[in-house]
Amino acid sequence: MEDVGLGQIALPRRLNGRLAACDPCRVRKVACDHARPICNRCRRRADGTECVYTGQEPRPRSSRLSRRAIENPRPRIGQHATKANTPSSQQSAERPRSSAVRKVSHGRGYLGVTSYNAAFEEARDSLSLLSAPEFDGGRVIPGVKEDHTSFRDLPPPLREMCLYVLQCLPEQLNDPDGRPDGPLYDAHDWADVAVDRIATSVQTLLTEARKEGGDGLESLAEKICRNTVQPFQNNISTSKEWLDQFCEGNLRWESIGLLWAYASHSLSDVVHSAYCSRTHWLASRCTSETALVCIGYCIDLARRFAEQNILLLDLCRRNATLESTIVGETKLVSFASYGVVVAMMIYLGLHVQPQDASYRPTLYSETRRRLFTQIFISDKLGVTFTGRPPLLNRRYCSTPLPLDLRDQDLVSGQDDLNRAFESLDEHGWNTDGGLYSATVMRARAMIAYIRDELVEIALTHNAVVTVEHLEEIEAQQHIVYSQFPRSLIHQPNELNDLNTDMRKVFLQILVYLEHLKNIFFTQRLLVLHGRPNEGDLIVTSFIMLTTVLVFWTHRERFAWPSVKRNFQWLVLAYGGPAAGVLCLELLRPTFSRIHPKDPSVSRSSIVQQMSLFVGSLDWVDKLAPDRDLCDDCKAVVQRVLDHSLNTSLDVTNVALDSMDWGLGSLPDFNFELLDTFDWMRSDAQ
Repeated sequence: MEDVGLGQIALPRRLNGRLAACDPCRVRKVACDHARPICNRCRRRADGTECVYTGQEPRPRSSRLSRRAIENPRPRIGQHATKANTPSSQQSAERPRSSAVRKVSHGRGYLGVTSYNAAFEEARDSLSLLSAPEFDGGRVIPGVKEDHTSFRDLPPPLREMCLYVLQCLPEQLNDPDGRPDGPLYDAHDWADVAVDRIATSVQTLLTEARKEGGDGLESLAEKICRNTVQPFQNNISTSKEWLDQFCEGNLRWESIGLLWAYASHSLSDVVHSAYCSRTHWLASRCTSETALVCIGYCIDLARRFAEQNILLLDLCRRNATLESTIVGETKLVSFASYGVVVAMMIYLGLHVQPQDASYRPTLYSETRRRLFTQIFISDKLGVTFTGRPPLLNRRYCSTPLPLDLRDQDLVSGQDDLNRAFESLDEHGWNTDGGLYSATVMRARAMIAYIRDELVEIALTHNAVVTVEHLEEIEAQQHIVYSQFPRSLIHQPNELNDLNTDMRKVFLQILVYLEHLKNIFFTQRLLVLHGRPNEGDLIVTSFIMLTTVLVFWTHRERFAWPSVKRNFQWLVLAYGGPAAGVLCLELLRPTFSRIHPKDPSVSRSSIVQQMSLFVGSLDWVDKLAPDRDLCDDCKAVVQRVLDHSLNTSLDVTNVALDSMDWGLGSLPDFNFELLDTFDWMRSDAQ
């Protein structure tokens, strides 16, 4: 009969979440079957009296955190937090307090098949199968150094960072009168739920701490540091338990960083930016520059005290996005920040998640997939904007696409999530016609994988490629876009309906622009590799330019901060390359009057759209980062328009090659922006 008393004792676990071995097995580095009260290995050795699990022993009272104390659940850091109903949550809420902060010993992270210990790991796994279910020999577990330091003994820069981040938080974080209601405020993403909980907790804690003065803030900072030390438990089945690890009484520096990310509009994805208005209220309390500094401090503190985890990775990703919007996409600091994101993602192994036929989604598993997908998409967007080599390659990535599940389903109960999972089609798309974060993310990822192949061809030195292969890529892109759900397809006539959801139109246009840009790159490569120029590139460039100008011509209907904030990037990333090709068409005409493949394309319509393009560049904020890029682009287009309108063109008599347009005197950026991969310059020569 099972011992009821022993069954009620929480089994001690290692930092990776697995059951801990007994002391004799751990010392001998052999597998333990975790039997209670004596494991079978110790029973066979007649060593039963020594078979103890130190996790059961009471922790001695001390002002310093010991190893056993660190293995216990987290403390509550404020009396305001609500009590959890689950036993695991109650256990995490009752940890004794301590006044010490320790250093953490970081693990090795993901090691691939070419690593130094790959063969050894195979032998270890084989031995594990022969001896026992689990084998610990030779495996280095992220350890905990007996190096405890009180908060006041921390280096002064660390203490100052902690206090600065807390001091800069707005006075009101959860003002119900300042938070908008209605359909636009839809807190359904896991980060929305977490930020609401974090803001409520921090508001109460800050109010109490500020009453105590400097000592109160130091005490709060010390508690957050102590919580940050605790490792994340990722093998948790429910979303609530996973969120509980960094909310309310378990606040970490990653939690504070997430709060600052919302305060700076650095949201999760483009869908979130379009629909979430929670951030607009919170962002009115601080500047983006202050938020950027505080997020950076939170990242530094989390990396100092904690193991790498996906919450920290998500925070680094948001920080890199915010940095690019403040200092500019082309700056070294933005490139370096994104490099950190990619390095951490690979370290955590998010790029090689398995494809399992028996896979059942959870909040944690889908968040891992979504994080990788967002980072991969951003990498390809950065490549096509700057022309720099990618940091990720599809050949080394095996992570499946995230499922087309609603954010609400991921943070709801497992039963609701299972029902949503069962309703998906065989390809992972939703069947209710919805346009969700995952819907757009999946579509952009599928386009990004094709673009990665195009980038590889364009940037590889002396690449050998055939026209037939490029035509196959172009056909593949058309097929992929045609198979997208109807909710993703852009319908231009929807703009005529004044009641249409412009946020939905914005997302559809964004996906359509991604599709057009792949077609643009493919057709450009086809011309460069010898296929006769039949005018397809001119038509594609014209469509891409007119599509991106919808944000300008209908700017009063796209009047929300995320579009205005991203307009500079949109007009340069999509309008710039298209305008470059159309400039060449105006300088070196390939057709007269009406284009033979599209009657909407003519010299007159090209001039009209190029004039609108110049006007859209003027709409970019004068203080926006990379404003000089817009000015350079505008200078080139205006010069081409002036020549086209002021000079009588006779393509049979005018030797354009002998004329000096002063292009060499313009900054080198002009042509690099208008044609990212330096293709235009090869035509101009």
